[in-house]
Amino acid sequence: MARGKKQGALAIPDIEWTTDLTWKLLAEAEKSENRKTLLGKRKDENTSKDTKIAVFKRIGSVILADSYALNPDTVGDRVKKRFD
Repeated sequence: MARGKKQGALAIPDIEWTTDLTWKLLAEAEKSENRKTLLGKRKDENTSKDTKIAVFKRIGSVILADSYALNPDTVGDRVKKRFD
């Protein structure tokens, strides 16, 4: 069974990944609460309990607040695709 769009989820417009928006994404990824999950922990740090998609959603809620309010799952997926 193929995965499709979730029922009732609002479509969000395409995200134009400008240079400024990409730098905001990188700045959020470097924050300690996000960096541990996305980039790995330092030797003296404990691991994070967050999943990667939870971190991408958290980043999306900051840098794409309007779209996140409409559909957090889609924003998380789009941030993940841009980051990868």
